[in-house]
Parts: sequence; C-alpha cells; structure tokens
Amino acid sequence: MKKYAIDNCGVINNDTSENQIFLVKFGGTPEHIQDKNFYTKELVADSFEFLFQIDEQGYPEEDDFIQGNYPFSYGALYIYAQIKNENVTDPVVGYWQFS
Repeated sequence: MKKYAIDNCGVINNDTSENQIFLVKFGGTPEHIQDKNFYTKELVADSFEFLFQIDEQGYPEEDDFIQGNYPFSYGALYIYAQIKNENVTDPVVGYWQFS
C-alpha cells in the first residue's frame, strides 16, 4: 500500500482560484464541474455553507497514483457544514459531480 501526503500547499485568493488545478480546496466558493443551482439550494436553505471540496483533477500526475477506477469517476466531492462563530458542526457530503 502506498501512502501519500499533501504538501507544498498554498493559500490563494478566492477571486484568483478559478481555473486553478487543485486536489483540495477549503472555504471560499466551490469550483463546480456543473454550475447548477439545484445542487446548493436545499443546503443553503438549511443553513449549510461550503466547507471544502476534493477534486480529482488535482491528483498528482504519477502513472501509478490511482490504480483502477477513480473513486469519484474523475469528479469532485463537495462537503458542506454549519459554520457559526468559527465553529464547524454537522459536516455532510453535499453532493458529488463528474463530467
């Protein structure tokens, strides 16, 4: 079993993150594969906010990093939570997208 770590992380402004390739994005605005309102409508109505996403486009380019199928079909998983006074509660998988 191979183990990997996330390193060489950087902080970028939400306004400049569009069109950036990343594996994990915390906070700001999610970068959607399909930008449709129905994905977020009910989450926002229930006071959930975007927490982070995992986007498989950001996997390292090593040939053997993923063996077999991509877990999210070369897509992205979007995690939402209730965030109040810098406290994060009730994290949930909001939705999953792939192209």
